[in-house]
Amino acid sequence: ACAANLAKRLAAVAGSASVGVLCWYKAQVAAVSGILHESHPDIHVGSVATAQGSEWDYVLLSSVRRGGSAARGHLGIVADCHILNVALTRARRGLVVLGHQATLGQDPHWKALLAHCSQNDFIVNREPLLSCQEGILEESWKRALRAGLKVELYGLQAVPELNGQIGTVTSSENDNGRWEVEITKGN
Repeated sequence: ACAANLAKRLAAVAGSASVGVLCWYKAQVAAVSGILHESHPDIHVGSVATAQGSEWDYVLLSSVRRGGSAARGHLGIVADCHILNVALTRARRGLVVLGHQATLGQDPHWKALLAHCSQNDFIVNREPLLSCQEGILEESWKRALRAGLKVELYGLQAVPELNGQIGTVTSSENDNGRWEVEITKGN
């Protein structure tokens, strides 16, 4: 229910067709599909295994696995590093992973991912804030934009020919509220 509710909220901001919900198990796919089918049929709901080759602007990855054999460190398909790679690379703009940190952290690949996310302050232990309000978006950008991040430029009025180019953030926010970006060659 959490993935479906978050998908509805994200679709209200980004549009239904730009949202995908990926689950590891058929039962999760069926449960989320059942909730979203009537109200948001354009939101893609499917298994991670069938998502190879597909992309969405925003992906909600439901890796909920708790109790039973998972509590003893047996995560099954959730721990398959190849399928995990597919799951983590389906989002073009944003990825939200829903899961139990302690359980997922029993696997070395998940543990590394969680450590990286924790070091970069990406872990949120509450529902993500979704909004079109300028102040909230600005604060989110300030938290997210940091040196080394790959970005797509858009909204540039002074040099519109750079819109759509891919670059890497090379500085922190300056006194003018701007970041320096190095354009990737071959764009």
